Order: sequence, then C-alpha cells, then structure tokens
Amino acid sequence: MIMKEPILSIFMPVYNGGRFLRSGLDSILRQSFQDFELVIYDDGSKDDSLTICQEYQSRDGRIFLESGENGKSIYKMNEFIQNAKGKYIGFVDDDDQLDVHYFEKLIMLLDKTEADC
Repeated sequence: MIMKEPILSIFMPVYNGGRFLRSGLDSILRQSFQDFELVIYDDGSKDDSLTICQEYQSRDGRIFLESGENGKSIYKMNEFIQNAKGKYIGFVDDDDQLDVHYFEKLIMLLDKTEADC
C-alpha cells in the first residue's frame, strides 16, 4: 500500500518535559486537522519524557521518535527541515497547548493567502 505524504510535518524537541508532555501531545493528536506527521526528538531527557514519547509513538503511526544526547536538537531540527515530507512544516514545543482547530486554521490561511512562510 502506498502512503500519501502528509500535508503538515511538525517537529517537537523534548527535554525534561515529562510534567506537561502528555497534555501537549494530546492537544496535537486531537486536532481537527489530522493530515500530519509529528517528528519528536528527545534531547537526552533525564526524566520520563522518552518513555512518554515511546508510549505515544506506539499508539499513533504518525509519530516518529528519535533520541540522542543533550544539545543536539538544533541539528535534528535542521535535518527535519531538509527531510520533512509535508507541504508545510511547523514547530511546537513540548509544553505547548494547542487549540483544537489550530492546524486547520493555519493550513486554511496558508492555502487561501498562498503565503510563503
């Protein structure tokens, strides 16, 4: 089966975000716009962040997870930009709480205005 490319590719760096990571991930996964991939990079967290990310990855096939040593997230972000599959790319932090229509409104405005951003 051939999988179509997502419209939106999202990058989330994570570092010791265990306290609020679940609510941030939940706010992404309950978006009204669902055509996205989420690339998470755990930047050497010392708390339970990696375990939480692994749990979410096992539940949702749109989540891709990498982990490495602290201080490498900027390199992974640049790699993400080069390899993102979506028409659009976005960035969220591990403590962001997104409105349920955030991606939908964003994509609609980008398509409507043909903005180059």
